[in-house]
Amino acid sequence: MTTRARRWGTGMVTLALGLWFWTAADSGSAADAKGGLAIPEADFAKLVEATGKGIQEILNGKLDKKGKLKARTAAVMIAAYAQFTQGGDKAQRNALRDVALKLAAAIKDEKVDDAKKLVGMIVTGKPEGSSDLAPTDFAKEIDLDDVMRQFSLASAGGWGIESMLLKLSAKKKGLEPKDMSEQLAMTAYQVAAIGEMIKGHEPDKKPKDWQKQWTGFNEEMTKAALELASVVKQPKPDGKAALKVVNALNSSCNKCHEAFRDN
Repeated sequence: MTTRARRWGTGMVTLALGLWFWTAADSGSAADAKGGLAIPEADFAKLVEATGKGIQEILNGKLDKKGKLKARTAAVMIAAYAQFTQGGDKAQRNALRDVALKLAAAIKDEKVDDAKKLVGMIVTGKPEGSSDLAPTDFAKEIDLDDVMRQFSLASAGGWGIESMLLKLSAKKKGLEPKDMSEQLAMTAYQVAAIGEMIKGHEPDKKPKDWQKQWTGFNEEMTKAALELASVVKQPKPDGKAALKVVNALNSSCNKCHEAFRDN
């Protein structure tokens, strides 16, 4: 197995970059009959704007290796939200996805001026790009390591959410009110969106019935992530119910690592 394939399983991490401003939506299924993730339009707009502002902050500073990785993966996630979130004007969503992918490429090539212009379009809600593109195949267009790096520790360019979820799972009597924050709901939706991105990926390690396992673990992860967001967003969230879903989310990831990652 390649080093890249080993790295992607590092943990459960989100790409923050200002996403703590996101008000997560009601859950529902990972991809219902309409297809895609059910995120209300207002929350989608907040998510995109906050992520864009986070990228702007990085581009206005020193674009070191870690900042470059964070900004580029943030741009990729904007593209993913544009493609996988239900509702909205399809042409505008496709244009947003197109600009976000161009932004990711500009950041990768360290074309800072171009990147600033592109992210400006995103923040102002006026993306200029193709509006009739077929769905992007993220499994082919985006390096899996870049996507899964969001699940790594801060020292590796991630955001330390694996440790956050592990700490939550250690609370045997249930999550406390302070634990069930918007940030936790946001993290859950972040994981769900990544689940949508990696559905079509073909892992390097292929155990028996690997396709069935990959799909099954992916669906378990996405379902648990959406259920966690739903529980946390209740007027009076149930700490025991939240803990149960956190454990289910961690379990789905652990089972996938055991099947597809070399130890």
